[in-house]
Amino acid sequence: MLIEINSPIFKCIEDKNIFLSRLRELPNFSKLHVNEVKYYLTLTGSKAKMPITELQEICNIWGTSFITTSE
Repeated sequence: MLIEINSPIFKCIEDKNIFLSRLRELPNFSKLHVNEVKYYLTLTGSKAKMPITELQEICNIWGTSFITTSE
């Protein structure tokens, strides 16, 4: 599953590093690609086991939202 995260708000570089670390720690993490202000997160495995609640919590902290698409 490909997830597009739009324009998270960072207070400093350490804040950005924590955000990226939290994304990489998600279950089923496969890869992360950054394109200007959009972050593309790829998760593998069953759609039923995707950590959507955890991802929503992360996005809430950094004032952003996400959309999911199929690869």
